Parts: sequence; C-alpha cells; structure tokens
Amino acid sequence: MLIGFERKNYRHRRERERERVRMSLTLFSFTVAQFCCFFLYSLTNFPSFFLFPCSHVFRFVLFFFTSFVACVLFFFRHLQVLYFLLSLLPFARSHMSAAKIPSPLLHSGLTFSCHPFHCLFDVPPPPTCYRSAFHLFIYYKNI
Repeated sequence: MLIGFERKNYRHRRERERERVRMSLTLFSFTVAQFCCFFLYSLTNFPSFFLFPCSHVFRFVLFFFTSFVACVLFFFRHLQVLYFLLSLLPFARSHMSAAKIPSPLLHSGLTFSCHPFHCLFDVPPPPTCYRSAFHLFIYYKNI
C-alpha cells in the first residue's frame, strides 16, 4: 500500500518537474524573442540599416508587430495558434463559436468556445494558462 502511494507521489513529482522545465523553456524562448525585438528596434536607429528612410512611427510599428508575433508563437501553440488566427476572420467566427474546440494548453478536458483569450483571463493556475510571466514566476516560486 505504501509502495503504491510512493510511486504515485513520485510520478506526480516527476510530471510537475517536467511541466516546470517546459514552462521555464517557454519563458526563456519568450525572453529571447523579446530581446531580438529590442535588438531589431535599436538597429533601426542607425540610418544605414534600411535603404529607405526610417521614421519613428515605422520603428514603433515594427517593434510592436514583432512583439505580437513572438507572443502568438510562444503562448498560443499548436491548435490554439490556428484557432486564434481563424477566429480573427469574420466568416469563421460564427462556425467556431458553436463548436467547442479543446485547447492543448489546458488540463482536465477544459475547453474554450468563443475566443482563445478566454483561457488567459478566466482559468486560474495551475492549468498552464497563466496571466503573465510574473504570475508564473510567483506560482513556481511558492511550490
């Protein structure tokens, strides 16, 4: 009886450790992507970087577009990336709101129906859908 409990506890600990490593790799890759965005933004300060004149508005748009792409790539993975992009199309919105599509980032069979941002604001930790990197850091710091 005790051996079975120890195995279950070990398996749970091992799964939690894998989840911690996976989320830390995700945060690391997001940090690298943000650093690349800042680096690209700072490179546009040099006039010889582009062949055409580069205004402040263009640098601002370039920085926030690359940041948005980095967020989409690292936080809406697999099916959620496709679902998020399709949900932006007006003709697909009516079809997708009727069907519940399972999210690969959530545990225990939770689903979202109308919009992928639902998982960011309505589901509390620990189902790997976190509000920000700060919440994730605080959550894992307290484990």
